[in-house]
Amino acid sequence: MLEVGPGPGAATDWLRRKVRRLVALEVDRQAADQLAARYAGSNVEVLVGDAAAMDFADASFDAVGTFTMLHHVPTAALQDRVLAEALRVLRPGGVLIGSDSLASNELHHFHVADTYNPIEPATLLTRLQTLGFAKITIVVDGVLKFMARKDLAA
Repeated sequence: MLEVGPGPGAATDWLRRKVRRLVALEVDRQAADQLAARYAGSNVEVLVGDAAAMDFADASFDAVGTFTMLHHVPTAALQDRVLAEALRVLRPGGVLIGSDSLASNELHHFHVADTYNPIEPATLLTRLQTLGFAKITIVVDGVLKFMARKDLAA
């Protein structure tokens, strides 16, 4: 499994217990170094890289996860590039799972010195379909949760 944008690793510990191997791709070197030190000798491999331009081969992962990080991507176009890259590195039949915060004044103020570009839930289905994902499930219940598959024929 590939975890995109783990930041401080809020989901990493839970994920690593559910998969044989977890690759965490983090753009911030300091966060990646801290995460690598935390999980040294475990089934977690931490790499520094750009989720919008991944260095992985096509069809490298059974699953890709992105948890509460897409709102840190500055534009919808860049968010779509991250999602397109997730699709590219998924094996046919592979699954994208994710969650993100819903837009709120509280979160806007919390991110005053940080990028804050929440995904509009009403647009996510079309965005994922346009990129080529199939079997898409989107749940809005306090947070935005989504799951989508790469077509077996891909």
